[in-house]
Amino acid sequence: MGVGLLQGVTELFPVSSLGHSSILIPALLGGHRKHDLGVSVRGLGTSISSRRIGTVDQRLAWLIVTAGIPVAVAGVVLDQVFRTTLGKPVPTAIFLASTASSSSSPSS
Repeated sequence: MGVGLLQGVTELFPVSSLGHSSILIPALLGGHRKHDLGVSVRGLGTSISSRRIGTVDQRLAWLIVTAGIPVAVAGVVLDQVFRTTLGKPVPTAIFLASTASSSSSPSS
């Protein structure tokens, strides 16, 4: 109920309510986000130093790295398009209205 309440309140603001529920709530309730980050960083470091992927932590670290590559490339390639197109009020309003209506439609 607390997560639902937090998501409902944060819908009024330009922030991700999902981010709050997946990051803020576990942190307030004693979650293990810092531990998870340390394990992933250590996994990447040990994988680089040993030049192999032998543990689950090492595999997860490399999956995170490889998942970020397409996003980084898209950001570099489409930077100018985003700045010129979405930097104007009308296309931005259309984009926000179209994504808001699709995400708030009732599920069957």
